Amino acid sequence: MQKRQSEDQIFGALLGIPNVHPLSVDEDETGLRVEVETTITEAVCPQCGQPAVATGRRAVELDSAKPFRGRPFHLTWQTRGWSCQNPACATGEFFEKADWQFSAG
Repeated sequence: MQKRQSEDQIFGALLGIPNVHPLSVDEDETGLRVEVETTITEAVCPQCGQPAVATGRRAVELDSAKPFRGRPFHLTWQTRGWSCQNPACATGEFFEKADWQFSAG
């Protein structure tokens, strides 16, 4: 029996972006605009490897090099901010980085 996929998994597979949750989808005469957030809920500091605490989000705007369904495609990715809790570490706050390339085709 085939395992049932979640809506987030299906959405991510359609866009070619893993671990995302759709926040909004809008289509008009200018093209398709999609807003997503990642589903990652834990992170470690990239410098010292200690656990980090979520601090908020920021929007990263991406335009696809390829049309989606023959229309221009714009992605807004709400990246999660993190704060290193190690007082000896100089990293402070950092934002998640994409481990995927956005091209939407």
